[in-house]
Amino acid sequence: MVQTNQNEANTKASTLCDLLKQFISLLLRGDVPQDVIPLLRDNHLLALPKIKANSGIYDVRPIGMGNVYRKMASKVILKWALQYCESSNYFDNLQYAFVPSGAAHIVHVVQLYFEMNPSWDFLCLDAAKAFQQVSRLKGLLLVKQKCPKLFPFMDLMYSNDSFGWFMDKDGVHAFKSCEGYHQGDVLGSWAFCFTIQPLLDSLKQYIVEKYGPTLLFLIAFYVDDGEPWRVPRRLFSTCLLF
Repeated sequence: MVQTNQNEANTKASTLCDLLKQFISLLLRGDVPQDVIPLLRDNHLLALPKIKANSGIYDVRPIGMGNVYRKMASKVILKWALQYCESSNYFDNLQYAFVPSGAAHIVHVVQLYFEMNPSWDFLCLDAAKAFQQVSRLKGLLLVKQKCPKLFPFMDLMYSNDSFGWFMDKDGVHAFKSCEGYHQGDVLGSWAFCFTIQPLLDSLKQYIVEKYGPTLLFLIAFYVDDGEPWRVPRRLFSTCLLF
């Protein structure tokens, strides 16, 4: 009796896994009914506090919970995306968000540069609300050009406006999201980094042309914010040393 129940359970689990794989495959191909897309694209939002040292909470970060099926498909897409970026050296030693121990690498290199060049200046930049304002259209066109295998799913999630909704004591509230990527999306950080890479390439080229290729300088980018020289455990977004 126990063996029979175990066999039935294994059969049902196998059937569920097969159905799940088929559904995820449909998502990766972008082949789902239009009525289903909002269920995958829209987000239930949670307000995650932003905290500054010595001053407490100063703002909130809207984190999308996301649909579990979207997250599963996104993990597959992210694996493909990182394989492409690594094989093509897409980030060109400019962005370190997806490099193992990338933040630590930047911090150690900056410290080393300062020890070798104590007269250098340090410039740290942070674009306000950049994650929510980067152009989705430019990102999608870039994905279609560079890694078209990822495009159907990315197009499914970001080609049209989406809605974020949250609940409070007054009820349920919703607002439209037209630009940028969803915080909380498995693909969000990668998509943001991928989209801004041409801008960073242009910045690097400008500096080389303006100051000459022989000038020693360091440009590094990491998706986060903070003040690394004051709070070592936090990360910084952009540093430029001359």
